[in-house]
Amino acid sequence: MRNSVNRLSAELKKRFYAKKVCELKSTNNRKWWRDIKSLCGAAVKNNDCFDNVLFNGERVSDQALVDVMNTFLSAVGAKVPAISDDNLEVFRSRSQEYPDQFVVSELMFTMY
Repeated sequence: MRNSVNRLSAELKKRFYAKKVCELKSTNNRKWWRDIKSLCGAAVKNNDCFDNVLFNGERVSDQALVDVMNTFLSAVGAKVPAISDDNLEVFRSRSQEYPDQFVVSELMFTMY
């Protein structure tokens, strides 16, 4: 009886996975790989890496964490001095020639 149950279980699993894979072929690639990994028992990547951030013993909300990060990065950027046009010309005169594909003009950024 046990062997009969095991054979039936194996056959039903085979049908289930074959049906699931057949259904997945009509979905997008991202869903395909996520579901295939799930079917195989592979660990799904957890995107909640900041869920356990604590400050003074309390969980930090996502928005508060974003605000703190933005404030910190803005403060770092504020301390970086701007390149003056004079320094830019001196730098250009000292540098070697580069292929055009590697040159980024400051005019490119004023167009946007």
